[in-house]
Amino acid sequence: MDRTGEAEGAFKEALSADPDDVQSYISYGNMLRGRERFAEAADIYSQAVARIGEPSKADWSIFYYRGISHERTKDWPAAEADFKKALELSPDQPLVMNYLGYSWVDMGRNLDEAMGMIRKAVELRPNDGFIVDSLGWAHYRLGEYDQAVDELERAIGLKPEDPVINDHLGDAYWKAGRQLEAQFQWRHARDFGAAGPELELILKKIAEERLIEATPLKKDASLYTVQPGDSLWTISAAFEQSGDAFEKILEANKDKLKSPDQIFPGMQLLIPGDI
Repeated sequence: MDRTGEAEGAFKEALSADPDDVQSYISYGNMLRGRERFAEAADIYSQAVARIGEPSKADWSIFYYRGISHERTKDWPAAEADFKKALELSPDQPLVMNYLGYSWVDMGRNLDEAMGMIRKAVELRPNDGFIVDSLGWAHYRLGEYDQAVDELERAIGLKPEDPVINDHLGDAYWKAGRQLEAQFQWRHARDFGAAGPELELILKKIAEERLIEATPLKKDASLYTVQPGDSLWTISAAFEQSGDAFEKILEANKDKLKSPDQIFPGMQLLIPGDI
């Protein structure tokens, strides 16, 4: 009913009455995550994790939900750890395999392992358009454009109004030499509600009538979320046991850092693989 304030009050009251009710924490976290309050959701899920003791197979979803929350706040190392923990607890969860596999593919990392995960997820949920989209996008990132088109067309058949899938199919059409169809799909992605940086890129593709791709991470690079008290020197020391590599980090992030003292907690920094 979109009465979020009242819902939050009810959750807090329930937890005050029974501070060890793990399911209440999960439900509260799910509500926050559904309202895109991802940092708060991650904190609530962490409180649930702290109360379950030794996790069992049934607890995989807590780590999956917290992983999503971390990923959406750009804390990929924490997200990746949670997805792996979820799969450790319950290895055949297609939602987790799809999310982790798709994320790796989108970053250009662990592509063979990611493809295996996504294929297995599709086998388990063949009518899930989002999972089929992940398989198509994996083919795209591997340069297998005909296979990408096949899978993404199938995904569109399952989720015809999803902006991300339409955008992916447009990119695959372009790479397959089907430029007019690419423009058609990008316009669909725009009209079906693309937002944020994704919409900006789609609009550029439509305006310039060509494929423009987001700059991917290098396969040997990683992301680091700046913590309170961090400096470029301490971050480089943590990765290399020396602070001398801070200039490489500064250079890798020159699009957002003009000087070493401009970092702030929560910022995502690209850490080159050669430091």
